[in-house]
Amino acid sequence: MSNEWMNYSACLQHDPEMFFHEKPSLQEKAKVVCNTECPVRAKCLEWALSTREAHGVLGGLTPRERKTLLRIRGVNMPNMPSKMALKGLAAIDRGLSIENAARNVGMSVRNLYRWYERRENGDLDMAAL
Repeated sequence: MSNEWMNYSACLQHDPEMFFHEKPSLQEKAKVVCNTECPVRAKCLEWALSTREAHGVLGGLTPRERKTLLRIRGVNMPNMPSKMALKGLAAIDRGLSIENAARNVGMSVRNLYRWYERRENGDLDMAAL
């Protein structure tokens, strides 16, 4: 995965100490920056989860929150739903059947159903994406 996206992160415009501080109030400020200003938050979170980064507020989550998210997601599924899976879930939300949504985005029904099931069970926090 290319890390060119890092050049567009909102944190570059702020004090790095805010993103790598143990103080909860500074972590909350960093999360606000991530969640309101950053155009690459989802990529940052994907990177932080895939590399198991243990420090700093990245993608709008603290290390503890990322660890919890990984544990919820389990080891058998990828850390983040692919763009294809997200498009499939959006198609389901628009009223398509899982079968038709999977066909439209080019993925297996089984795989899309797994993501759908995880979302419906609350195991996938769409707001974090």
